[in-house]
Amino acid sequence: MNRQNKIYVAAAIVLVALICLSMGVIAAQWYETRVRTTGRIKGVGASIWADANATLGIEFIDWGTLEPGETMDLVVYVRSEGNVPMNLTMRTELWEPVETESFVTLLWDAEDAVIQPDEVRMVTFTLVIGSDIEGIDNFSFDIVVVATG
Repeated sequence: MNRQNKIYVAAAIVLVALICLSMGVIAAQWYETRVRTTGRIKGVGASIWADANATLGIEFIDWGTLEPGETMDLVVYVRSEGNVPMNLTMRTELWEPVETESFVTLLWDAEDAVIQPDEVRMVTFTLVIGSDIEGIDNFSFDIVVVATG
């Protein structure tokens, strides 16, 4: 092997090593982008429960530590506190830090569902962490479940 070929081989080895090193740095950065999230949950015209018998009230949710791009489901039970059929809606508020709302979405499977008086309905919340979330290690927000009739 001549001197010029040896230089090309050495340059290729250095290039491969740099690529592998940069991939390791990216992977390490990805690992450190975990986010911790908590929040309150409250009902207006409805009460929120951890169990189907509506005996264990719930006011606080600890979603735990999630990775970018990850989703998490949480099942709760909503009981109507009205005496007529009511429609369920949900909103989020009090995001902290405020910019978190651009990277995180909360969905649920009960939007505009009708709930009867004293009915206890199982609902599932799905928290979606955007794969592009950056610079946020911890966040919190409130969930408000509203029953109107």
